[in-house]
Amino acid sequence: MVKIGTPLTKVAKKALLCGSGELGKEVAIELQRYGVEVIALDRYENAPAMQVAHRSYVLSMLDGAKLREIIEKEKPDMIIPEVEAIATPTLVQLEKEGYNVIPTANATFLTMNRKGIRQLAHEKLGLPTSNYRFAATREEFDAAIKEVGTPCVVKPIMSSSGHGQSVCKTPADADASWKIAQEGGRAGGGEVIVEEATDASFEGMDIVLGAASNEMAKRFAPAIVKAGAVFVDNSSAFRMDDSVPLIVPEINPEDVRNHHGIISNPN
Repeated sequence: MVKIGTPLTKVAKKALLCGSGELGKEVAIELQRYGVEVIALDRYENAPAMQVAHRSYVLSMLDGAKLREIIEKEKPDMIIPEVEAIATPTLVQLEKEGYNVIPTANATFLTMNRKGIRQLAHEKLGLPTSNYRFAATREEFDAAIKEVGTPCVVKPIMSSSGHGQSVCKTPADADASWKIAQEGGRAGGGEVIVEEATDASFEGMDIVLGAASNEMAKRFAPAIVKAGAVFVDNSSAFRMDDSVPLIVPEINPEDVRNHHGIISNPN
């Protein structure tokens, strides 16, 4: 049976959040309902979870020494990673020293960056994945695009909420995709993954917003619909198709109910 003491006393159970976004805020609120003392960390002041936590610290969680300093000071009963940009090797070492990382430090290390989880799935477990390459330099990136082919998806190995991600439709888009990835990563510029765009890319999605060429829209629309998602397309590929509703919200919003997986919208 878990015993929870009183927050802000010597018998308190303490949880330290490595990341204080909206998700972290909800976790903090639930922990406090159980009487857990919450310490929130993030790289900027007044992050959402900080607004409800008992205490907070502002730091780059990629700074392993500073992260360790705060954890050793607070001595939390549990460390809960909530963002990707964390010095995960520090968490691995702290766990070896007896700290409790949720779920584990190794799980955090593997899943907080796309390289770790992809290598685990494909190289160690042998699971089928789309073709991919990692690239740490512009030269490696150009070579990766040639090997994987276009269209391909380019992502920083650490990012959140879609930041830094783009579709490289043709080799001519390489400059833009590289720039987006370098500016959008959680740890700044760095390594990226170049991933083949396949039909399986849409599995698990509910809505796909398309702003690509007519050719791309027609190429992937069947796969999007087959995956059970609704394709809202901004190209002109389906605007003259009688089976696809062309929706102008101010004129015919009710027609959105008549779609069969694809909705067209005007520019």
